Amino acid sequence: MNKKLYSILNNKCPRCHCGDFFIEKNPYKNLFSKGGNANEKCSKCNFKFELEPGFFWGSMYINYAISVFIGLATFLILYFFTEISSLIGRLIVISSTLIASAPITYYLGRLIWLNIFVNYNSNFGNENNN
Repeated sequence: MNKKLYSILNNKCPRCHCGDFFIEKNPYKNLFSKGGNANEKCSKCNFKFELEPGFFWGSMYINYAISVFIGLATFLILYFFTEISSLIGRLIVISSTLIASAPITYYLGRLIWLNIFVNYNSNFGNENNN
């Protein structure tokens, strides 16, 4: 599996692929009970996740792009495959879908953003995780 994709989908440190990025693996449980907190450092390689103050502000752009894609996909599914023809009905379904997917897009936005800037290094982790 692609090294970046492995890190993103498995909530792993992008440098060693061993330590977890988020404290809780479940995005819904993490966001509502832990406030969306991530670990400060990797438990395995001691890599500091926040590369500079305000680093994760950029992840909002990734989150926004994913949310736009989900909203557009929901609209197209409603338009072509359902009988919902009212604007209000479509807006309710699209809004509900976006609200329900918010914890996942938050998770993915941060993990993708960090993986853009940090590469895997097998010297820090377990080589079997490639």
